[in-house]
Amino acid sequence: MFLELTEYEITVITGDKQGAGTDANVFLTIYGKSGQTEKLSLKSKGKNKFERNSSDLFTVKASCVGPMTKVRVEHDNTGHGPGWYLERVSNKSQ
Repeated sequence: MFLELTEYEITVITGDKQGAGTDANVFLTIYGKSGQTEKLSLKSKGKNKFERNSSDLFTVKASCVGPMTKVRVEHDNTGHGPGWYLERVSNKSQ
């Protein structure tokens, strides 16, 4: 069975508080009218992501779940500084 893939542009905004950034691995699940995506790892090469007062853009391909109803953001509590102050997440699906 072939599932249609959709490209999602996800922006993750880390707040501006002392210790707001995280070194943990961050994951996102997208929920929609027709189901949910698998757990998506938000990784990138190079730049240190999820730092205090920063905005990080990710482009991920996942199964089409219809109109988005919610997202679940989680991390695995690993790394030297795993705590995190997530301010908000926004998306632009294509």
